[in-house]
Amino acid sequence: MTTALTKIDKQYPVLYDPSGLSAVRENLGDETFDTFDLDRVKVPSGGSLVWELVDEEPSKTLEGIWIYHRLVRGYWAQSLGDGGGGNPPDCMSRDSLVGVANEVAVKLGAGGDCTTCGFAQFGSAEKGSGQACKKMRQVFFLREGNLLPTLLVVPPSSLKAAKQYLYRLANRAVPYWSVVTRLKLERTKNNDGIEFGRIVFERAGDLAPDVIERIRQYRAQIEPQLHQVSVDPGATEEAPF
Repeated sequence: MTTALTKIDKQYPVLYDPSGLSAVRENLGDETFDTFDLDRVKVPSGGSLVWELVDEEPSKTLEGIWIYHRLVRGYWAQSLGDGGGGNPPDCMSRDSLVGVANEVAVKLGAGGDCTTCGFAQFGSAEKGSGQACKKMRQVFFLREGNLLPTLLVVPPSSLKAAKQYLYRLANRAVPYWSVVTRLKLERTKNNDGIEFGRIVFERAGDLAPDVIERIRQYRAQIEPQLHQVSVDPGATEEAPF
C-alpha cells in the first residue's frame, strides 16, 4: 500500500523554491533542451540489473516524479553496429505518428505516416522480428535534489510494462505525475537466448495535494522545452527481439 510522502520540500527543492527554476530559465534564455543537455539513464546491456547513473553510485532502483512522457520513433539507415550509434536518426518522429526524414531516409522510403511506413512494421528489422524504426517512450523524471528532469528512454522491450503501469494509474484516476515512481530491472531473454534487462514500474508513494499543485505548475513551465528534445539513439543499444 502506498503512503503519502513527507519532507517533500527537502527531496524536491525546486517545488518549494521558485528561484531555482527561474535561474534555469534565465541561464538558458531562448535555448531549448537537446538530448544530451539533460542527465540520461538507459537500460543497461548484458542483462545487468543495476542502473548506471551520472556521478552517482550504481543502484538497483531509480525513483522520481514522472513529469512528462511521449512515444517517439527513430530510424537509422545505418545500423548501430555499423556505425549508426551516437548519430541522430535519419528519420524521427516526436509523436510516433508522423516521421520527418532526411534525404538519405527519404530515398529509402521513410518519412510521413508512421502507421503505414514499412520501416515501422514488425519484421522489418535486419535481425529478428522487431521494427527497423524503433518505437520508444521518452520519460522525464524529476529526481531528488535536482532542478531539471533526468531523461530515460524506455526501449521497445519495456514499452508494454510502461503502458500497463500508466493504465493501472489511469484506472484509479491517478495522474502519473501525482505519484513517485520506482523503476527496477528484471532479467529476461530474447528469442535467441540473449539476456537483457526489462524495466519494472512501481508506484512508490503518493504526493500530498499541495505538492501535486506545485508539480502542476512546474510541468506547465518546463514541458514546452522538454517537447523539443530529440530522439536518443542510446536506447536502441539492446537486442530485445
